[in-house]
Amino acid sequence: MLYLGFDVSWDQEQDIKSLVAIVILAVVGTSLSLVMFNRLIQQTNTVFATSVTYLIPIVALFWGFLANETISSNQMIGLGFILIAIWLIRKDK
Repeated sequence: MLYLGFDVSWDQEQDIKSLVAIVILAVVGTSLSLVMFNRLIQQTNTVFATSVTYLIPIVALFWGFLANETISSNQMIGLGFILIAIWLIRKDK
């Protein structure tokens, strides 16, 4: 339990600006993604709309690249597999 951070004191004062920013990010981010997902379902089909979630690792890899993180060959191979899978799902359309 100590490894998981349960030994941290919770009596620290939280900055209200940080808490408001987290709440806004959570609410706006969730609602915006839900609206976009529902629009995608309306414009395509549910199989393609759910396959869009496979793009999350690609976006994360892009942000890592922008942050000058080291990108390994395994990550690039995984990126290729994801893109091929999305292409296979979409190629019959």
